[in-house]
Amino acid sequence: LSIDNVFRTKEEAEFAAEKLKIEAELRKFSKPFGLDSLTFTICFDVEENELYSETSRFMSQGSIYFGRSQAEEAMDAVGRERIKKYIFGVED
Repeated sequence: LSIDNVFRTKEEAEFAAEKLKIEAELRKFSKPFGLDSLTFTICFDVEENELYSETSRFMSQGSIYFGRSQAEEAMDAVGRERIKKYIFGVED
């Protein structure tokens, strides 16, 4: 309760659990933020309704970082629709 880990419905709890599972799956492909190499994050383009990877020179709270090929590999392995739904909150 003190960290807001309480849900109003079973569906909310299941959604939160699946989101954590997907984040763990993505972290298997991740790398630490690199000052000496390009670092990528997974982004969602709201106009195109697509995921893509983009280089980042900024550290962001909560971001998972990848090498160039690892970001694409992670999206393919975890599932783009799952990432859209559970990480970005978008359903087609």
